[in-house]
Parts: sequence; structure tokens; C-alpha cells
Amino acid sequence: MRDKNILYTLNILQRFYRDIRPFLPVSMREDIDRQLQELDKDDKITLKVLEHKMSEIGKLLYPYRKASREFYDAYRYELGEQLFESHVPKHLQKHYKLFLVHGGTHEDIFTGHAVHFFTPEERTDFIQVAIDVDHALKAHTIQAVQSTHKKSFDVRVAALQRDVEVMQHEIQELYNLADNTNEPYQAHIRATAEGIEHGFAFLGPSPHVGYVAQLVEEYRERSKEI
Repeated sequence: MRDKNILYTLNILQRFYRDIRPFLPVSMREDIDRQLQELDKDDKITLKVLEHKMSEIGKLLYPYRKASREFYDAYRYELGEQLFESHVPKHLQKHYKLFLVHGGTHEDIFTGHAVHFFTPEERTDFIQVAIDVDHALKAHTIQAVQSTHKKSFDVRVAALQRDVEVMQHEIQELYNLADNTNEPYQAHIRATAEGIEHGFAFLGPSPHVGYVAQLVEEYRERSKEI
């Protein structure tokens, strides 16, 4: 039986990949599909090797992951209210309109900030509305970036791919700083670099190019003082 930590970690990758997969070029989908099948069949893989492999795959997915989220958020801002209202069932429409009159918004319901205005039964129904709207927005995003907004999506992905290249350089700079620094600071720098890579692997906060560059500069300055 495979180690439960490996199964759990592999499940994280598969779950994130399932959401991002529709946004990928066909050739990339086929390649990553193959890699995931190999990982799933590899009974001898260690957790450390799996996490490294996840980081490498995550760096490929990062531009599509970030771009798809940005486009989703834009469509949610543009279409969210209209979609939400169209999904509100008849028995909730009167109370929903009253909620709006009192200054509430569909986003308050979407984010769970309207908990005290509705009954438990109504909240359950609105949760389903929010789920349905989320699915509709995701479907709209996939369709749009494959057709009418494909060019702008590809431009954004290309910019984020350059960000990944910059961050890879910065991560290597952190490892270089660690190699030339004494303990215990060396371990701290190395752990920071590994934490960024975990972010690419969906095992930590998603990295941001500006934040990573700032970290490197801070560690570079501290290293001079040691």
C-alpha cells in the first residue's frame, strides 16, 4: 500500500490540474497527462521526489493557473450579478430583492457575508446558487479564452511565463546564497527557497514575482552582514 502522504500529495496535484487542464494547449495537456499517469503508477516514488516533480509541473501550469483566475475574476465582476440573479429560484427572489434594498449585494452571498440575513434553509439554497454560478462562470471563462479572448489570454500567459523564468532565477540565487552562508542562516534561506517551490507545487501560497524578488534582495543584504 502506498504511503498516505504520497497519495494525499498526488491528489492535490491531480485536483489542481483538473481545473487548469481546459486552458492548456493540446500538446501540453497530453504531456502532463502522461506524466501524471507515470506518477500514479510509480509505487517506489518518494515524497521528496514527488514534491520536486510537482514543482516542475507547477511551473509549467503557473501561467495558465494565474491567467485563468484573472480572466475568471474579470468575468465574475462583469457578469456575476446578472448570472446570480438568473439562478435565484422563485421562492427566494422576494427575500433576495429585500436583501438588495437593505444594501446587500450578490457578492455578500457569494462570499458568505450575508449569513445573518437569511434562514438556515435559505442559506443552503443560496450556497447551491453560488455553486451553480461558479460553474457557469468557469464554463464561460473556458469558452471565452478559447475563442473571443484567446489572443489577450495568450498574451497574459506569455507575460506570466516570463515571470516564472525570473522567479526560477531568483530561487537559484537563494540556493547560491545558502551555499555561501553559514548555519543556521543557511538552513533558513534554503527553507525559504523550498517554500517558494512548494507554492509552484500547490503545497503553499502561490508565488508572486515581486515578492520573490524582494525576498532575494532582503536575504542578499542580510548575508552581507553575517
